[in-house]
Amino acid sequence: MRHVVGKELSPSRRGRVETEAEFERRVMAALRRTARVGLVEWYASLTPSWLEVEPAVHRLLMLRIHQWIAERVLMPRGQDVRSAAEDLKPGGALVRSLFTLIPPGEPDHWRGWIRLVVVDLKRALRWPAAKRNEAWAHWLFLIPYSEQASRAPESTGGRP
Repeated sequence: MRHVVGKELSPSRRGRVETEAEFERRVMAALRRTARVGLVEWYASLTPSWLEVEPAVHRLLMLRIHQWIAERVLMPRGQDVRSAAEDLKPGGALVRSLFTLIPPGEPDHWRGWIRLVVVDLKRALRWPAAKRNEAWAHWLFLIPYSEQASRAPESTGGRP
């Protein structure tokens, strides 16, 4: 079910309106459970940056990916890279959940961005366990933040 809050779309499977703040709380709660104090502090220090991402749909997509990273990749039980990789397949759990956040009429616009982010996440999950340190975890969160969401140029009817 989708709900519009102001100008922002916030879907919920339970019929509740979910806000960016709720996504952010879930990420922080999951990060605290990882017992990676430095990572919790680093993520919290960047909260203003996460919450300033525009447009709002990009912000929601990024925060949902952050939630997935915290819950599926960084949690001790999330260390099973194969199951996390399954979420990244076309039609996988993460990809499906991202498309529920996109307003009607905009899936084609976001499909390319999602594909780029998923490719980078897959690449990150292939890193050897011995190299998955705090810097690696930071990189995971920066992937959807740094990937630019841009619109294709409007057609002018002529040749490019």
